[in-house]
Amino acid sequence: MSNSSLRPEVVAIIAYLTPFGLIAAYFLNKNKGDIFAGFHVKNMFGITLLHYMGVLFGSMGLGVLHEVLCFISILSWILSFVRVLLKQMAGVPYLDQLFQQWFKFLD
Repeated sequence: MSNSSLRPEVVAIIAYLTPFGLIAAYFLNKNKGDIFAGFHVKNMFGITLLHYMGVLFGSMGLGVLHEVLCFISILSWILSFVRVLLKQMAGVPYLDQLFQQWFKFLD
């Protein structure tokens, strides 16, 4: 299947399937520059960073912070995945707008 045959909704769904899916979706959308797929790539990038920060804090012995960040990242992933399945250009309230501002380099 060639890159040009993938719809933006499919690329956005791929972004939410593991960190490898995020990388694949980034490269699939890199030349197209679709707004919908780009939104969800940046959103998942932020959720992934949030989760890895939680894992890092856990390895540093900060158990409560680890649990809170991992819980928030898992809930964020679930909410965002449901929204991409509903073809909504929305993610986690408040965080999705921050992710769009912070990760403009992914456009």
